[in-house]
Amino acid sequence: MLSEHEAEAVLTLALMAAMADGRSASDEREQIKSLLESLAEEHELPSLGALQQRVLLKKATLDGVTSALGSADARR
Repeated sequence: MLSEHEAEAVLTLALMAAMADGRSASDEREQIKSLLESLAEEHELPSLGALQQRVLLKKATLDGVTSALGSADARR
């Protein structure tokens, strides 16, 4: 089971990966939205827009986000 902090990190990593190529694909957006909805069932998470803003403004770094993945479940 993921902690709230780990769930947010997983979603942030998914956003970072989706934005890495500089393109905006509708299938990627739908998968991220589905991931957010799934994680939000168990955790209180920031909105997708807020997470996207953190990624776009480079307030979320790869090192910072991956350091939040403390459990084995989160790293899978």
